[in-house]
Amino acid sequence: MRSRSISVPRRCKFTPPPGLSQRYAAIGMLLVLASCTASHAPSQFASNFSVGPVRGFQIQIHSTQYKATADSTVDTASGWWNDMDEEKQRALFGVRDLPIEIKWLDPYYRVRIGHFRSREEARAVLDIVAEKFPAAFIVPDTML
Repeated sequence: MRSRSISVPRRCKFTPPPGLSQRYAAIGMLLVLASCTASHAPSQFASNFSVGPVRGFQIQIHSTQYKATADSTVDTASGWWNDMDEEKQRALFGVRDLPIEIKWLDPYYRVRIGHFRSREEARAVLDIVAEKFPAAFIVPDTML
């Protein structure tokens, strides 16, 4: 089972009327979210990009059954990234902020970093990441 993160635009709200069952409230919320997300897509991207998930790669640095351990690993990775020279950060990822995610794939929390379009891009960064996280490896993933 793949994890998905959904961001809801602030202007999209659904408040179920009193007495409505949880099942119907959940269906209504999903309908509002789907219509709201589709109607607020930036028009400048509509013709240039396909809507939906993109196949890519990430670097997995840790896997655990415990959320607290995963959170601790995220803190360690954030500290490692913040201590790194800004020029090296941009050379590795091309960005100032490192994408660090915890993904729940039953039965483990997986801590992953980066979003890479190709395995070669991920491989170029893996050597640097493996200095701090020796068990790191590249995983294919779908990014939204």
